[in-house]
Amino acid sequence: MPLPNISKLTIPELERLEKLCRGRIETKRKAAKKKLVKKLRDLVRREGYDINDILDEGGRMAKVGKTSVKTSRAPARKTTRKIKPKYRNPKDASQTWTGRGRKPVWVVDALASGKTLDKLLISG
Repeated sequence: MPLPNISKLTIPELERLEKLCRGRIETKRKAAKKKLVKKLRDLVRREGYDINDILDEGGRMAKVGKTSVKTSRAPARKTTRKIKPKYRNPKDASQTWTGRGRKPVWVVDALASGKTLDKLLISG
């Protein structure tokens, strides 16, 4: 079907045409939806189900299988190995550091006072 030539229409005529098109589109959408719903109901009935078996309470498709199962278990955490400390605070032997992550304040202070990490190593 050839489209009409709208290049010479005025703005009010184009707006009226737009309104008519929107109305016609909406009417066609509603009719197509109604037809599809009838097809779906017939298909569901032929398969031996009720439409409510297929739809949840909100009218959405009910989930089937593992995707609809929710577990209350938290996801498994990756187990981490305990890292032995590599450095010890010479002023307080209970303070140690593995050498990973952010430097503790006592390491920063020791380095600022002129010590090296080699001097803080735990001998063993």
